[in-house]
Amino acid sequence: MKHRLSLVAAVLVALLLGEPVPRLVIHSNIEEFAGVEGPAMQCAGLAYMSARDMVSGGPEAFVWTALRVIEVKHLSPGEDDVGRCECPYEVRVRVYTLFGIPYDTIVTRCSETYRLGHP
Repeated sequence: MKHRLSLVAAVLVALLLGEPVPRLVIHSNIEEFAGVEGPAMQCAGLAYMSARDMVSGGPEAFVWTALRVIEVKHLSPGEDDVGRCECPYEVRVRVYTLFGIPYDTIVTRCSETYRLGHP
């Protein structure tokens, strides 16, 4: 009985640390793109919010703990629909789970948001 109680306590402590610690350690990283040509920081912020909306619904809301903008790439004028884009950037946002384990990458390109399905 004592062994079982200590096992349950260890699991609870691990879960209690595994959820908030990544939120404290993994930051949004949006500020890093302030000096990039054009409105990259604004587009990174919009992509971050789109990714947050995408993972906040359904059962995934209990799995992910943090999001981080990992890449902002300017789209060249020859690429698809760049002239009509509000944000002519491709922004990649990494999704992290408990304990800061990479779970997924969400890409926002112009106004389209999709998942890569792997970190």
